[in-house]
Amino acid sequence: MCRLLGWASPEPLSATEVVGEDAGRLHALSRLHQDGWGEAWYEQGEVRRRREIDAAHASSVFASTIEQVRSPVGLVHLRWATDHIARRLPNTHPFVHDGVAFAHNGALRRGPHLDALVDEDLLAGAEGDTDSERLFLAILTARRRTGSLEGAVADVIGRLDPDSWNSLNFVLLEPGRLHALCCNDAARRPEDSAPDYFRMFFETTRACTSVWSSGVRKHTASELPNRHLLGVDVTTGEVRLRPV
Repeated sequence: MCRLLGWASPEPLSATEVVGEDAGRLHALSRLHQDGWGEAWYEQGEVRRRREIDAAHASSVFASTIEQVRSPVGLVHLRWATDHIARRLPNTHPFVHDGVAFAHNGALRRGPHLDALVDEDLLAGAEGDTDSERLFLAILTARRRTGSLEGAVADVIGRLDPDSWNSLNFVLLEPGRLHALCCNDAARRPEDSAPDYFRMFFETTRACTSVWSSGVRKHTASELPNRHLLGVDVTTGEVRLRPV
């Protein structure tokens, strides 16, 4: 399980500028979510990322990354590995393919049923062996058929066995666009986690729209409803919320 932060702004911002005084909460959360961290952003239209298998609070570059890297769209991910998936760099979020970056919070049952949702060329290019990366590739596969991210997400949800996952929450970046999904079963959250563990929130302040997992910010702002996809266009400033 993991913590997510994403943002979209007409002006490049760092993660620290987005969350302000809550930046320290990312360090604190990484004491539980200690199996790695990553950030994705764009430079001149090209996706970039930095990630480590070390906990963010123990990293020599986490603080400088979230303070100094500025981008119109970006995401930060703190990893809490589940299901005995190896703690190694290829399994560390965010995952990147064809200019798109993706980070996930949740767990899916791995196996042939999940791989079957992914086109062979995408599966062959997988970096690691996580359920999260397979979910990402399944969404990209479905978008080839449906032509839209909204359609792809709905298609993948419909093809998954409801008993095979507890949360599909994600943040996905494209050049000039931020997407965030809240889709989960709170009753299947991790043991000893708070009742709101899978909840997500968003707000627009000074033209910047940000979205985050519970605990990342001190305040809660607007809740991203369950089974809804948030989409933000940096160019137009449009913020869309759609059921899936």
